[in-house]
Parts: sequence; C-alpha cells; structure tokens
Amino acid sequence: MQANPRLKALAVLIGEWTTIGAHPMMPGKTLHGRATFTWVESGAFLLFQSHIDEPDIPDGIAILGTDDAKPDAGAMLYFDVRNVSREYRWTISGNLWT
Repeated sequence: MQANPRLKALAVLIGEWTTIGAHPMMPGKTLHGRATFTWVESGAFLLFQSHIDEPDIPDGIAILGTDDAKPDAGAMLYFDVRNVSREYRWTISGNLWT
C-alpha cells in the first residue's frame, strides 16, 4: 500500500503524546492521559488511540482517512469501550487541524 498524500499534513501527530484536559461534566478536575497516532498500511490511514487515567472517561480508537470529493478534509470513525460509534469530520488548513 502507498501513503495517502492528503494525510501528510497530519504526520506531525505520529507518536505517543501525554494529554492534559478537562471535561465540562467534571468541573475543576484535570484529566491526564495519552494519545497515540500511528500509520496504517504505510500511511494509507491514520490510527488514533486514546486513554485517560480517569475511570469515567472511556478509552477510544479511531481511523482517519480522506475522500477525494472533499479536498483538505476527511473523516474519523471513532469507537470506544462503551460501544459508542461516531463519525467526525475534520479539515486542515496550513497547520490548523479542526
């Protein structure tokens, strides 16, 4: 398989990241965890895995890809330990990933 050139801008995410965040339903609580980004099939897709060290926040996994009909945009298919599935849309412009 070959790399998807439209995912190239997300290459800066590759690796394991320490995360710090908050959740609106847990006011005043700081959430710590990690996120990992790895290539699938030599860069055809991007795999995202997340873990938060808080038992009430689920671990999740997602696959990111693109659609030729939407330049500078893509989709993320997400699933977590609660059996929740979501489809998210993303765009990239310069170094801004939304």
